[in-house]
Amino acid sequence: MAEPVRLNAAIRALEQGQPAFTTFTPPEIGVAQAINTAPYDAVVFEMDEILAICKQYNVACGHPHVDSTNVDALLEKGFRWLMTAPGYSFAGLEKGLETSGRTTCS
Repeated sequence: MAEPVRLNAAIRALEQGQPAFTTFTPPEIGVAQAINTAPYDAVVFEMDEILAICKQYNVACGHPHVDSTNVDALLEKGFRWLMTAPGYSFAGLEKGLETSGRTTCS
């Protein structure tokens, strides 16, 4: 693997047994420049690149946008820390409407 210069600080932290804080962004110059001063060890444009580095150092790699349509593929790729959005349920409301014989909340 070619030396990914923009990830040097993250790799150095992992080699020293430290956590590495990275952020993911679209590959757009303006966005990268805007977050350049943020307190991250690296800015990642390709998630597969950081996943490979995490696997190399046996570090759990997270993915911030997991749902039922991509969870299988992400686990198969090797992501070990998955962040999902909270599920929304109106089960309690629906049960209450049913029990009360109502069909709407008004």
